[in-house]
Amino acid sequence: MNFTGVTYNLHDEMLGYGEQLYAADAVGDPTMLHGSELDDADYASHSASGEFQETSTILMDGGDQYFVNAVHFDTIEELAWAGNAAGHVTSYYHAINPTKYTSFQVHMSEDIRDMYSIDAGVLCVTPSTLNLRSRYGLPHYTYRCVLPHYTYRCVLPHYTYRCVLPHYTYSSEKLENLQTLCYRPHNNRVLLGGHQPTVVEFDLETQQETSTFTLGSEDNPGDCVIVREHHRFVIHGERQGRIALHDPRSMREEHHFKPHSAALSDFDVQGYFIATCGYTVRMGREIEDQFLMVYDMRMMKTSTPLLCSVPPYLLRFVPGLSSCIAAVSISGSWNMLDIMQPETAVLMLHSHAKQNSMVVGSTITSMSIAPSSQAVLFGDTAGHIHLWTQGTKPTYNNFSRESPYPSNAEPAPSIPITDQYTPLGSLPLAIPHQPLLSDWPTHLMAVKYRPTPAVDPKILANMNMQGPVGYHSNTLGHNRNVVPYMTYRGRHKNSPENSSNCSSVNFKVPQHYRRIEIKYGKLGIDDFDFDYYNRTSFSGLDMSLPNSYCNSMLQIFFYLSPLRAGLLSHLCSREFCLACELGFLFHMLDISMKQGQPCNAANFLRAFRTIPEASAMSLTLSDSDTRAKVNLPSKIMSWNCFVLQQLKNELQCDLKEKAEAAGTPDEMPSNLIDDVFGSLVSRITRCSRCSHSSTVHTTVLLHSLSLQEIMPELRSKTEAEEPVEFSKVVEAGLCQGSSTQAWCEECNKYQPQQQLRSYQLLPNTLVINTGIDNPQDLSYWQEQYRLLLKKSCAPKSEKEGDGSVAAPSDAAQPTVPNSNVPVPGSVKMCRYRALCVRPDCKFWHPGRKNDRVAPPTYVPGSGDVLGLLENTMDISWVPPGLRARLSEDGSISVSNIEKDQMQEAADSDTEGIVYDLMGVVSLVTDPRLPDKNNLVATIKVGPSYHERSGASPVDNWYLFNDIGIVPITTQEALWFPVWKQPCVLYWTRRTVPPSLASLTPVCPITRTAFLSEKVTPAKRLTFVPLAEDELPVSGDLVAMDAEFVNLHQEEAEIRSDGTRTTIKPSHKAVARITCIRGQGPLEGTPFLDDYISTQEQVVDYLTQFSGIKPGDLDANYSQKHLTQLKSTYVKLRYLVSQGVKFVGHGLKNDFRVINMVVPPQQLLDTLHLFHMPHNRMLSLKFLAWYFLKIKIQSVTHDSIEDARTALALYKKYCELQANGTFREELEALYHAGKKAQWKVPGEDDEE
Repeated sequence: MNFTGVTYNLHDEMLGYGEQLYAADAVGDPTMLHGSELDDADYASHSASGEFQETSTILMDGGDQYFVNAVHFDTIEELAWAGNAAGHVTSYYHAINPTKYTSFQVHMSEDIRDMYSIDAGVLCVTPSTLNLRSRYGLPHYTYRCVLPHYTYRCVLPHYTYRCVLPHYTYSSEKLENLQTLCYRPHNNRVLLGGHQPTVVEFDLETQQETSTFTLGSEDNPGDCVIVREHHRFVIHGERQGRIALHDPRSMREEHHFKPHSAALSDFDVQGYFIATCGYTVRMGREIEDQFLMVYDMRMMKTSTPLLCSVPPYLLRFVPGLSSCIAAVSISGSWNMLDIMQPETAVLMLHSHAKQNSMVVGSTITSMSIAPSSQAVLFGDTAGHIHLWTQGTKPTYNNFSRESPYPSNAEPAPSIPITDQYTPLGSLPLAIPHQPLLSDWPTHLMAVKYRPTPAVDPKILANMNMQGPVGYHSNTLGHNRNVVPYMTYRGRHKNSPENSSNCSSVNFKVPQHYRRIEIKYGKLGIDDFDFDYYNRTSFSGLDMSLPNSYCNSMLQIFFYLSPLRAGLLSHLCSREFCLACELGFLFHMLDISMKQGQPCNAANFLRAFRTIPEASAMSLTLSDSDTRAKVNLPSKIMSWNCFVLQQLKNELQCDLKEKAEAAGTPDEMPSNLIDDVFGSLVSRITRCSRCSHSSTVHTTVLLHSLSLQEIMPELRSKTEAEEPVEFSKVVEAGLCQGSSTQAWCEECNKYQPQQQLRSYQLLPNTLVINTGIDNPQDLSYWQEQYRLLLKKSCAPKSEKEGDGSVAAPSDAAQPTVPNSNVPVPGSVKMCRYRALCVRPDCKFWHPGRKNDRVAPPTYVPGSGDVLGLLENTMDISWVPPGLRARLSEDGSISVSNIEKDQMQEAADSDTEGIVYDLMGVVSLVTDPRLPDKNNLVATIKVGPSYHERSGASPVDNWYLFNDIGIVPITTQEALWFPVWKQPCVLYWTRRTVPPSLASLTPVCPITRTAFLSEKVTPAKRLTFVPLAEDELPVSGDLVAMDAEFVNLHQEEAEIRSDGTRTTIKPSHKAVARITCIRGQGPLEGTPFLDDYISTQEQVVDYLTQFSGIKPGDLDANYSQKHLTQLKSTYVKLRYLVSQGVKFVGHGLKNDFRVINMVVPPQQLLDTLHLFHMPHNRMLSLKFLAWYFLKIKIQSVTHDSIEDARTALALYKKYCELQANGTFREELEALYHAGKKAQWKVPGEDDEE
């Protein structure tokens, strides 16, 4: 069919419609108006991997003025459709190199809301009309027909020929603000919905309304912004986020649910699943929900949500794949997810930013997936459509109908430039009289030799001059007569532009900052010398457990006095409560304070792993995750945000339960987390189009900095060579607004919304996430240190700015302010640092004044100026204190408090509140050893903690590196060299409110832990519960034993010399705990024999040593007294607080796995009572045979038997001590043991 005679209407010419088709690298360049396409060879190379590639980015007709509203893949022919806000529709043919097929105007004043293709043409929805156009859509025949006066020249779908005219335009009084359509192929009808409570069913054959349906009620009318077809239901979504399922015949509502706490963005249905994305309310603010919700229509319940890499804005099920979803964010990044695998849902992630195909500031507006699943189409606000395809020859439909195309004129013959056979003499060319472009200039033809490289300025600066001759040691790494030349092919990988800041600075991470690795001996962890790393009275945290990267944050929480006191007083009935587990951990740290022994947070990390949201946010690490692959700064900042919010929610639930139990649900006390961290903020959301605003009051727990957004604006307000004050960055971060796409009630559509903050109350603890988890933010951070160092290294005349010229002497050389800091690389740091006591030590000591070292100089061109930070601690961008003042209009002004002003600083009504830096969590990284990346905390420990540890009540800074604790100076706490990057900053108010200062911990565990237990009578009990008059008191004996199972096996290696080395110890979990009465008429009778249920996979029940069999810990099959770990833990805590004395064998190991610390004076361990110094430890089995003349543990271990045996051995010990024969019996014991080779006689026969 030939269309060469068709003339276009003047209206299109006035709009200036035209096509621009270009490759991704041309987007954003207004000078590139020509097209750029991928040929077959290039496309094949891009598609060889089978993943989606962005094939084309097309500027739609009218795209320079209006954004794309709707996109759609034709279900009949090989066409892609797009409609814009001006009512214009354009179609494109071919998947690899799309070309414009048709372009026509549907409505003169209304935008295209939705489109769908049928056999007769394409259905287009505008706010007030439904249009059916043929695929040709010639604008010469464009006209409107309004019901009930029909004027058609149309062909019904069952006819065999096609119409070139617009089929019809339908309008009705019931169609006020249409938004969506749903085509029902079984009866050839269309459902039309929008921002009105009426849904209209329209018959395409009779062109009449068949029925109307009213949504909601008169008091609460509904709406229909999205509608989808299903074989069982008709499903529609409302603006407020509600989704309803209707009977397809009667349209009666059968079921409804609300997947998101705020508005609904999009949903799709396929098979038995409904997938939704939308908005959620977090801290009183509507933000994009990071989770994609899935609803199972078979069970009518929500399935496991899917965590997307980017917040989803639109989504579609992939045709042909029942469980695959494509979800795109508003910024253009999109995911492919599998709903059948929630934990590893993300199959692939694509981003327009990598292709540079989206105009800066534009957002995604529409999305469609081809029926063949081989192409994805997006539309954006810049008027572009983006086509992604996969495979070497993608198609839109598996069996497409051929689209008629107008015949093209024969192109003029041309000669390709690669033709080697056509004689060039056949081309008429003019004879040139000027030099040709291929002629090389003379200066490029001259022979030149490479110049000799210049001598390194570091060598010149440190030469030992002997008259006119200088001497220097050879530090080049090669012979002195060899001159290496670097060849440049393109840009060298080690050039300054491509090298990281760390690699350009010569540094060495100090020993105390490096990651500590425990070397296990024959006795496991008991052989390790913890005192080498911790000579203080405070306790570190074990780092051998999974997810122990959060140890630094746990230490900061502990040294926040109000938080510690509040959590020590908390106890609830929930099995996995982070607030309870933190209280238990703080109790362990308190008891271990004077001992200096490390604790482990095993129970806290166990509860943390069981929280679904923590796993969904990827805050839990698996064994395969190495530190080189994990972004630790991002992980610890997300952990900080999540745990604070989780603690707030848990404490709020506990307060609500207590208020309801007391009968006063409206009189709940304030939340501890809000009191310590909360700042009252009013979030003002204002529409950028109509200026409609709404205010929401919320409590903000922490603040995150984004240097990429803050620093460009602050730099524009600061002089070129002057650093930006840190307080101004914090001020901008606190008051920073945001922009997002949200629903406007006045405009009745999604509009750009501006969100502003207005503060009513400043927090008592200011928590700041620095956001330095990417190279861009890190570069901004290091740039401020460069400016500080250059300013400090400037000559005195330049600092004073008096215009005088410095004299040419050594005094005019730029120096670091502290004259006792050495030249980088010239003097090494003393390994004892500030603790060195040698008065004649020749090494450098950080923080020591008048050190015996030469004054440093910085030579320009000798390397990155950041290298000076390795040898000076006097320069810091982060101040030790901040002053924040709250204005009446809700804004905050923040200023620095320098070191010399800290003593005099105080709170005042005019100047504001003083905040002291209390703790910093930093990443210690070395590019040469990426697996050794480490998170450390520098904490300012208060006087109360020193007083409890037996020291003077003073403030002092400490470095917490897991089990290692070292006292440091204030300068070192504020010292951030290249290898130390701050992640989280905690600032505490100097004047704490009395309500927080007066908080004292109250033990929440009472005698009800034993008396309130309900025993199941159906199961056979192996113990007699304690009566009220039997509760132990201080000094009573309690025999105790525990059995364990393995959650992870031990990892070890055997070296070439035959020695065995433990790489990673086994991870044990307590499975059974038994306690026996140590006195009274029921002496020797158990009062506690609990089997501990576990939700984690057990790899080895250790039945031979524990007596635990498969099924004993399963609530569905176990006949034992099965309880939760927390319930039994609380009972043991009660015994510890009562001051009872525990008798057992190997109690230290038992309590370590139980994750409890008991004061040493309350432990009576037969393992140590019957031990001769410098000799081996003896087993309980051998001691029972020798002293008690009984044989135990013949087949398996039993905790009741072991506890009774330990109690009897202690009684024997007391008897021998009273008789004065203990020493002789102990020597006889070891003599008999050596004779029997430490085995019980007859033991081998029994086995």
